[in-house]
Amino acid sequence: MTAPPTAHTRRGDLNGLRAVAVLLVVANHLTVSPVGGFIGVDVFYVLSGFLISGILIREYQRTGSISFQHFYIRRVKRILPVATLVLLVTVAVAFLVWFPTRANQTVLDALAALFFVSNWHFVRLGTDYLQATGPVSPLQHYWSLAVEEQFYVVWPIALLMVASLATKRGRKIVRPLLWFMVAATALSFAWALYSSRAMPEFAYFDTISRVWELGLGAIAALLLPFAKISHGVGRLLAYAGVTLIVVGAFVITPEWPFPGPWAVVPVAGSLLILAGGAQGRGIVLLDNAVARYIGRISYSLYLWHFPVIVFLHSVDSANSVVMGIAAVFMMFGLSILSYHFIELPIINSSWLKSHTSARRSRQLIGAIAVGVFVLGMSAVQLRGPYSLVAAGGDSSTGASVAEATIAPGWDSAAALSARVDESLRTNTWPEIDLGSLDESLATPGMDTEVGCRNSVSSSEALVCERAASGGETRTAVVVVDSVAISWIPAVEQALPGWRVLGFGYAACPAVLAPVGSGERGEQCAAAQQRMLDFVAAEAPDLVLTSSAQSSLAGLSSGARADAALDEWQLGVEAFTTEAAASGAQVVVIGNPPAGLNPQECVTRATGPLACTSSLQESTLAKAQAEASAVDAAGGRYVDVIDWFCSHGSCPMLIDDTVLRYDGAHLTNDASASFGRVLAESLQ
Repeated sequence: MTAPPTAHTRRGDLNGLRAVAVLLVVANHLTVSPVGGFIGVDVFYVLSGFLISGILIREYQRTGSISFQHFYIRRVKRILPVATLVLLVTVAVAFLVWFPTRANQTVLDALAALFFVSNWHFVRLGTDYLQATGPVSPLQHYWSLAVEEQFYVVWPIALLMVASLATKRGRKIVRPLLWFMVAATALSFAWALYSSRAMPEFAYFDTISRVWELGLGAIAALLLPFAKISHGVGRLLAYAGVTLIVVGAFVITPEWPFPGPWAVVPVAGSLLILAGGAQGRGIVLLDNAVARYIGRISYSLYLWHFPVIVFLHSVDSANSVVMGIAAVFMMFGLSILSYHFIELPIINSSWLKSHTSARRSRQLIGAIAVGVFVLGMSAVQLRGPYSLVAAGGDSSTGASVAEATIAPGWDSAAALSARVDESLRTNTWPEIDLGSLDESLATPGMDTEVGCRNSVSSSEALVCERAASGGETRTAVVVVDSVAISWIPAVEQALPGWRVLGFGYAACPAVLAPVGSGERGEQCAAAQQRMLDFVAAEAPDLVLTSSAQSSLAGLSSGARADAALDEWQLGVEAFTTEAAASGAQVVVIGNPPAGLNPQECVTRATGPLACTSSLQESTLAKAQAEASAVDAAGGRYVDVIDWFCSHGSCPMLIDDTVLRYDGAHLTNDASASFGRVLAESLQ
């Protein structure tokens, strides 16, 4: 995201295009429509590369050098004041609205944002920007500023070195700069293609995967001054560019490999508009007073919109129309105020203005020092102490090994149903610690060090085991993804005296249809076979599985809707059939219906009913497909929807037992409390 310049560029006013980009991002975050509105960030990257590189190139052509001192002063004045204000306000509101767990996490997010390493911070936390289930950080959007500023730590130095080398050899700088930019862009794009398929969660935040977008903008800044494009052709190019961006926003989905290759769509659209004469002459969408003004406040609007949305979502998780209208008024109001009273005054002020130029060598040393600092902070985020990243990173859930507190009265499905109804009528918090509704409530098996939740990319094979007691010789095996692992305490309670084993892989379901794109899909397929091998080796009396709802939308085949359900049903049937070949009875337990993450909806101003979620049609469809598949394979299906929901509504807790510590996984207490109901279903 780039702050607007203080003067127009040679090729016209870009504010109309900025307005389109920021409105796409805001609309996507506020309403999830257009589904591909996140491509607005890619438009900003092209504009940034175009504007900033153009300034640097013209400075070198005019003076024979690049002043790093002046460059970084301009960046600080345009970027830092409003960014810091938003960080301070967000942290303050976090402590007013949320309990310490999430508020403290926001402080860590703010520190990463302040040092422009948010992208690596969220990579380390395992955040998937396109598939996020929460709790979402109100500062997650700062990742794009981090990418841009990391780029500009290196880019001016690289341009100066290439240009200086060319002039020393008596050459003009355009051709050497072009070769350099093309090489950097091509290498970055190749890396983006690979990483977007092999490790998509990383690729989205990765600076190297984004360099090509900024690089193409820089190439445009280098070459367009030499282009002779007529008014008519320019208008056609601009129309084509706008069409490409708008259509892309409605067609591209989070499941498409991104940023490589599909960021090509908004990038190409932006380049066409720049080539057509940046101001988009004759295109009402770009060339009108409203669009130009929104473009001028776009930097402030980008920074303010996401905290506003996240905080209002916390107090109104239903995302009502009133909440949406309030969010629009708040984000625009704050943006207008910060633009006119902070952004513009500071940009036009004498703050940090230097009347003397430092020597070039000292400037270069200072620029390198800035780069080393940013690289060091990036290393801290990616490899540094666990405490500097956040509780809840990927090394361990911090699951408790204490005995679960089993809720009284959950003795049968009928009794549990009455408890669910009562919970949907109660809006008073029970005596529970509202500040600790996090991973500490997870079942012991979820721990990635002492539990049995393995990674598909790891060679480890962690197994949970409860030994048989009382002379019992029967064995039950619980296999597959983390949802199945969270059922283990329920299985142990339902099968007293049995030997119970647990073995599973995160985000890899008990379905002979791999989940995940590229390399991850291949790893999941191999993990599914290892689970079947484990069942065959143990030859248990009973095999129990369960699979997360989210896996249905992440099939490696890319299937959607009815096609995905058909593939899922065949995969469940095939897995059940193969597991039964070991001689075991196979039971498939339905997944807990997806609910709200407690950290998203629990606030100091709301009661438990604010965390009530609606039963999704996709949950019902998945349950029906699994029931049919298991029946065809001769197994047994346990439908759990009525254990969690009544008349389409699902509470966050029943009595004083919190059901999930996130949107999908059972807490230790809830899982153990379901044991008696599960035993009733298994009899």
